[in-house]
Parts: sequence; structure tokens; C-alpha cells
Amino acid sequence: MKKLFSKESRLSNYFIKKENYNFIILKTAGGLYFKICTTFEPLYEKNGKIVRSSTESKIFLSTELPKYIAASILNSSLFYWFYILYSDCYHLTSRELSNFPLDMGAMSSNIKDNLMNLGKKLIEDFRKNSKIIERSYLNRGKVILQQFYARKSKPIIDEIDKVLGKYYGFSNDEIMHIINYDIKYRMMEKDE
Repeated sequence: MKKLFSKESRLSNYFIKKENYNFIILKTAGGLYFKICTTFEPLYEKNGKIVRSSTESKIFLSTELPKYIAASILNSSLFYWFYILYSDCYHLTSRELSNFPLDMGAMSSNIKDNLMNLGKKLIEDFRKNSKIIERSYLNRGKVILQQFYARKSKPIIDEIDKVLGKYYGFSNDEIMHIINYDIKYRMMEKDE
């Protein structure tokens, strides 16, 4: 935790109110053992109308934090571990986002490039492994949504955590602890 908080800046320093092309969509509730962040609007159709799920938030980013780097960080096991320590373990709130340590100015161009490339690879893998499912609810009606299976992308997430481990100065043992945190439950074959 000391190494993580050695970065004085916070993730929320890179959030802006102005709408632009540099955005992420965060799943703010549910998700079981993964926090899901995409760089595109996942399909969510309610009674024949395309809308955003009430469990998703669109966050606009400053140019200092490219969306694929943000996606790498927010889909990482490191962020999941941080979330488990500081949240109610169900809702992802501004508290967790505001307090996550990140200083883009202190990040080397090599680490930025690696996170950017891995973020693109991860989002592509999320799309490839997603399924369109249909559900019917008494109070909401018919819902068609894009379901993600992040456990299928865990090898890419592990690579992201190795890069983040270098950025935060973690030892190999610390990186492996983060990668394997809750692994038994995170890799179970059930809907995420």
C-alpha cells in the first residue's frame, strides 16, 4: 500500500466535465470479481430503445490520460484489489476512483506505450469474448445487453499488472500477490 500511495496524484485528476472522444464506460455495480471498463458504449437495449445501463457511468478524460491506458488501469487486478480494500465490494463510487494513486507525469513513455498497447488488446479481447444476451424482467420489460467475460482475458490483465507493478515499484512477489488475489473465485466458470 505504501508503494501504491507513493504517487501523489490521483486518478480523478484526469477526469473532466467537457464531453470529448476520450472517454471510458465504467460498470459501477455488480461485475462479481472483475471491474469492467470499456472504451466504447456496450450494447444495452431496454424495450426496444438503446439506452445506457443504470449500472454504467461515462467518464471523460483529459488528454494526459488516454482512454486505453485508463482501461488498462481500471481493468487491472491491482485496481480490483484496491477496490476490494476500500469499497463496499458491490458499488464502484467516486471515492474509489478519486483515491486511486496515479501520476501520469511520473510514468515513463515505455510504461505508457505498454499500457496503451495492452489496453487496446484487452478491449479487443473483451469484444471478441462478449455475448449479446436477452433477459425479461417484470418491472423493466425486455432487456438486450452485451455481457463481458473478463476472466477469459485474464492473461492480458496479468500482463497489465506486471507493467503497473514496474510503475509502482512492486517486487515480483508483490506483483504475483496482486495477480493471484482471489484467483479461485475470479476464475470460476459463471456469469460475471
